[in-house]
Amino acid sequence: MTLPVPWLRSQDDRWPRLATALAGLAAAAVYVLPGLAAPDTHWPLWDVRVYWWAGQADARGAALYPPGPGYRFTYPPFAAVLFRAGAAAPEGWLAAAITAASVVALAVLCWLSLEAAGVRRRPETVFAVTALAMLTWPVAYTLHLGEVNLILAALVAADLLRRRDGGASQGIATGLAAGVKLTPLIFVAYLLVTCRLRAAAAATAAFAATVAVGFALLPSQSDQFWLHGLFADQSRIGNPANPSDQSLAGAIARLAGTGDPPRTWWLAAAVTCGLAGLAVARWAHLRGHRLAGVTCCAVTGLLVSPFSWAHHWVWAVPLLVLACTMAWRHRSPGWVLAAAAAAAVFSGLIPLPPPGHHRLGLATLLAGDLYVLAGLAVLAGAASALARQRPLSRHRAVSLGKRGVTTRAAATAARTRPGTPRRPMFIESAIPAAARAREPCAQWPRGRLDRHDANPTDAGAARAGDRHPRRSRPARGPVRDRAP
Repeated sequence: MTLPVPWLRSQDDRWPRLATALAGLAAAAVYVLPGLAAPDTHWPLWDVRVYWWAGQADARGAALYPPGPGYRFTYPPFAAVLFRAGAAAPEGWLAAAITAASVVALAVLCWLSLEAAGVRRRPETVFAVTALAMLTWPVAYTLHLGEVNLILAALVAADLLRRRDGGASQGIATGLAAGVKLTPLIFVAYLLVTCRLRAAAAATAAFAATVAVGFALLPSQSDQFWLHGLFADQSRIGNPANPSDQSLAGAIARLAGTGDPPRTWWLAAAVTCGLAGLAVARWAHLRGHRLAGVTCCAVTGLLVSPFSWAHHWVWAVPLLVLACTMAWRHRSPGWVLAAAAAAAVFSGLIPLPPPGHHRLGLATLLAGDLYVLAGLAVLAGAASALARQRPLSRHRAVSLGKRGVTTRAAATAARTRPGTPRRPMFIESAIPAAARAREPCAQWPRGRLDRHDANPTDAGAARAGDRHPRRSRPARGPVRDRAP
């Protein structure tokens, strides 16, 4: 008697899955064990104290933004309203809650990134990727400080990396994240340039609702923050010349050797990088590459923001998932080198120099701008990869982007074009043929076919049990387009 194929497959996958789980356990041990030996040094959670203090100040009616030195609350008043509930408990409870929520958010971010990359989301794979992500410097530093960056990134990723665009709720999570911290506002512009106007309107409405809640509950603090320009006061945040500020503003300040970047230089660089980065993100989205589009948008926002501390770069996790999957799928020297370089940059193997490094030479100056240079390289590399990929027709590419068709359907449509390379530049081309035949368009319910995206003959053969359906000829255009 012949054994069923799924049983054989499960036996063949047992050892790789076990090895993946063991790799995750090893990575988790590398991160956790030093912290257990010295928890106060490994997890001081300084920012949790600021959050707890802000919640206490909100509950007492004290000033949220007092002048003077020391730790300062720099978030919008809506964030203080959220922290009020945590301030009712001891500070240690708030620290434990934020740390646990950050770890869960990291797992969600890895799960969504793997799904968008076309990788099977097995539990051991998600666990291993999450544990390895804890070893990256932005994630480790976020957990070290007790920041909320991972929670906000998971909210945005759940909103923009969903399988189907255009739902009534899309954009709300992005707007709420921007209400807590202003940096996710770049994703509202991303929704606009990718023609998802309803989602952009929902994000804007959600952000406006957070501002309204702040004015309703904290009118004087909201007036000070929004109407008196406190949100634009960079002096309350820190020194841009600090190497921990990995933004274009910080890089220009260190290059100029001044405390603040020359405003003309910074505005010119920020506008140029912002327009170019959003153009690359839109390009990737219209080609059907969801993960690449969202990652390029996040990198653009980090570059053009006045302050992007090293722990803000938690979007390095989707970037590393994308680069490593590309290197594994294509096995080309270029992708392997790109993945290795990204891992080296964000692993913390190259430490950031101390303040005042601009006086120490060119090599140290470049090391101080490591994330900025990596972000610019990501945008340039994505544009180069998209330019080398053979595009769809103009009408078809715009249609895929507007309807939010997944990368799987976009890759299938690209393969139906005569003369298209068998393996497009991005990773979605590696989905097995049998899986594509079983699910011609992951966006739509089972049984519905799009004559532009899939071939009914192949799908019918797959349903009938044929594991290797014949490749049929591409569908011809409308009759009016054919020569008489």
